[in-house]
Amino acid sequence: MKDSLAILNEIVDRDMRTAIDSANNRGPDCSSKRLYRQVRKTFIRFGISKFEGQVKKSSEIDQYPIGKASVYQDFRFLSFHPSILQLRSLQAPLLKVGGIPIGADKFSHFFTEGWHYFKRADLQGKGLEAALRFGHKRESGFWGKITTGVYSYADLLSNYEGLLFWRRILGGETPYVVCRDGLWVLQRPIDWMDYVNHGWDEGNNCNEFRGHKLEERFNNRIEELEERSGQPMSCPIKPKECSSLREAYGFLASELLHPRCLASASARLTQT
Repeated sequence: MKDSLAILNEIVDRDMRTAIDSANNRGPDCSSKRLYRQVRKTFIRFGISKFEGQVKKSSEIDQYPIGKASVYQDFRFLSFHPSILQLRSLQAPLLKVGGIPIGADKFSHFFTEGWHYFKRADLQGKGLEAALRFGHKRESGFWGKITTGVYSYADLLSNYEGLLFWRRILGGETPYVVCRDGLWVLQRPIDWMDYVNHGWDEGNNCNEFRGHKLEERFNNRIEELEERSGQPMSCPIKPKECSSLREAYGFLASELLHPRCLASASARLTQT
């Protein structure tokens, strides 16, 4: 697959400028409430985010459709209905961002769940722990294990990176957006490589499953892939990256990284 970083940066920059223009429509007052509302309208909708929808429809972005070849093809919703992972309208294609393979669904987690994290942690003043609990509940419930059979640490990590994005819109030493002469202005570009890392890759930041049967079905498909490709496919595929991720996230690593990724990082530390 060709790398899509440059195109994705162009799209997010264009969409952010559209949101800012909409926020400025009522004249010079620099309402942060209106700005956040317009950014939400631009990037978020129920279910699949607008940004993910754009990615899927784009002919410029090189994508690998999952389809029936998915390693989740044997999953069943509540053990007797097809899992929503098998519904084509909800399947997220793979793409490459900065050399890292990720599912397009991570963009919805970034924008939508990241907003929910930001709202709870900062706007409502409940703190980061409340935001992380919210994410855990979502992955454990209807948006995760109950329907898909999967608890995704990669989803949780992209949620958290989304929180950082929302914080940086108006916060930090160099926010993305500043007020000049009563109007919002984008003062610096948004770069996906400030957020995307190997923790977004479910091949590296492993999944948990609803039960042993689902895990066995998943592992059987991984073994088939290994036999066909002659390459190791078991998670974590790149243990070295787990060490970097553990160092980068510090005390949050246990919340955002799968135990196997953490164990791999610890093993590398003991070898050095």
